[in-house]
Amino acid sequence: MSHIITYRPEIEMDIQHVFKTAMQRFPAAVTLVATRSHEGASGLTATAVCSLSADPPSLLICVNRSASAHDSILESGIVGVSLLPHDDEAFADRFSKAKGSDRFQPEEEWTTLITGAPVYRNAAVAFDCRTTQVSPAYTHSVIFAEVVAIRVGEEGEQGCLMWHGKGFARLAAAQPMLNTAAPPA
Repeated sequence: MSHIITYRPEIEMDIQHVFKTAMQRFPAAVTLVATRSHEGASGLTATAVCSLSADPPSLLICVNRSASAHDSILESGIVGVSLLPHDDEAFADRFSKAKGSDRFQPEEEWTTLITGAPVYRNAAVAFDCRTTQVSPAYTHSVIFAEVVAIRVGEEGEQGCLMWHGKGFARLAAAQPMLNTAAPPA
């Protein structure tokens, strides 16, 4: 049985609740966004990360202003973005539940590339970035980050961990699809 929620302004309804329900159906890659400042390493789990441009290579990272790592990320000017591999649910769970620098224990699971921002050693992909611009947007800051280094995991580790419907989901490496279209005449 399907349950349809339709938001219409003329009907009194909590649009934020409807929006959150809708966004739960939006699968998103699980990333760890991290920085290092004079206070040490700090970071958060984020799903609002996407490519901005290939020239120069850059990302958009949306960070809630109430997040404990928000100010450190903005003040440091550097950020590491680690895309978690599909089989690293336990690490993602542990990272999200830990607080402060405890998120970066054990230290052997972390490395740096160029800027000094931490990146997860087992990431499917890790981006090392410098912040170029920050724009406030409602409850979040939108961070424009220029990529200065990229580390790509092993060829066989292409799948990534996803967030969907209030929980982790796995996206394994894509298998080539059979071309079922008729050949051109």
